[in-house]
Amino acid sequence: MYMCNGKVPFYNDTQIEDTRNFLMPLLEPIFPLSRDCPNFCAWECVSCSSSGVEVTIHGSSMFGNLPDVPKLVTGANVKVTKLDFSGEDGLLGQLPSSWSTLKGLKFVSVVGTRINGPLPDAWSALTNLEYVDFSWSLIAGTMPESWCALTKLQVFRANGLSMHASLPSSWAAMSALTEFDMRNCGLTGTLPGGWSALSNLKTLLLDRSNLEGSIPESYGFMRSIVTVNLQGNTFCGCLPTAWTTSSSTVRVTADAAVTAANCSTANSCFPLSSSNRVSSSSAPPSAASSSSSSVPSGSSSSSSAPPSSTSASASSSSSSVPSGSSSSSSVPYYSPNQVASTRIVISSLFQSLQILEQRWPYSNYCTWTGVECYAEGMVVSLSNRGLVGTLPSLPSDLNVSDVVLTKLDVSENPNITGTIPIGWVLLPNLLDFNVYGCGLSGSLPGE
Repeated sequence: MYMCNGKVPFYNDTQIEDTRNFLMPLLEPIFPLSRDCPNFCAWECVSCSSSGVEVTIHGSSMFGNLPDVPKLVTGANVKVTKLDFSGEDGLLGQLPSSWSTLKGLKFVSVVGTRINGPLPDAWSALTNLEYVDFSWSLIAGTMPESWCALTKLQVFRANGLSMHASLPSSWAAMSALTEFDMRNCGLTGTLPGGWSALSNLKTLLLDRSNLEGSIPESYGFMRSIVTVNLQGNTFCGCLPTAWTTSSSTVRVTADAAVTAANCSTANSCFPLSSSNRVSSSSAPPSAASSSSSSVPSGSSSSSSAPPSSTSASASSSSSSVPSGSSSSSSVPYYSPNQVASTRIVISSLFQSLQILEQRWPYSNYCTWTGVECYAEGMVVSLSNRGLVGTLPSLPSDLNVSDVVLTKLDVSENPNITGTIPIGWVLLPNLLDFNVYGCGLSGSLPGE
């Protein structure tokens, strides 16, 4: 029990003064006696400890806007670690950007308030933040890429917001994240493949959030995941194979389209019948993905080369090849020149990434691990496989228009090092080239 006229414990004089001056405009409208009580630890809804000051206000009829940090206050001296205004529907305005100076802040909740506007980009400076809950507020807009700096954030809840934004690939750097909840949000786009690096993530709730595209196979390697809800979106393909095995401990809720036994054909991301597909994986990626390129932190990126007018599906897509084609059968769909040129690229990759030598011994590369062949082109998905080596240079006399590779994903292989040779950028049919989480350096050739 703290007395109004008693000394504020735990903190030095500068911290006491700056903390009081921050709390005063925040709390005085609802607790007018606070000005006559200099010991803020004695104020209602304030709790002090050696770890910091916690402010919890529920049902106290807060109203108006959240105040900025006063100009004469040094945010680093403010000892506030928790601000919980859940259910205070009289709160209006936006989250103050100036709160980014509150370096000790760990917990923020504005659940059920009428706080609006965007998530402040400046809050990326709150590097001690561990918990945020914006659910059922009026916050809208984009999801700041810069928040990837919040590497201590454990819980992100934003249920019921109208974000109309895509999930940032950069948030894969939130290494402490254990719970991500964006149910009932008006999101756009696809699931970022790089999020498979969220090794501490236990709960992923994205039901009824307007997402599309494929569910990355690499999500099956999330080592801590326990609960996943992807229901009510428009995903194509299947769930990651690891989530569907009898030994899986992951509780998954998803639409029948991605859980059905024939999801790889009936819900294919390519508009093909089962007779037009050869695959070594159950979840084909989207052919509709835009030209993109992901590079590790510290590297710059640009989009891949635009597709060639010479289609990778130049050979007839009406040919029928059973999905169980043997490894010794011929490569389907493509012309002899396309088969030969594509083999040069795949073989170069095979030789350079030494760990693959025992995995890719067969002449029909459509049966190799991580390879999928379609009439529209070939996909190589080798994310998070422990690959070691470099991306090889391609022959200068290679006829790149005959290379039918449309997607190459070697993300989350930190032992792939070196630079990106220019030949890979010049492949006109390569629409999706993902090297996020690799140990590459430099920038894309031509930048």
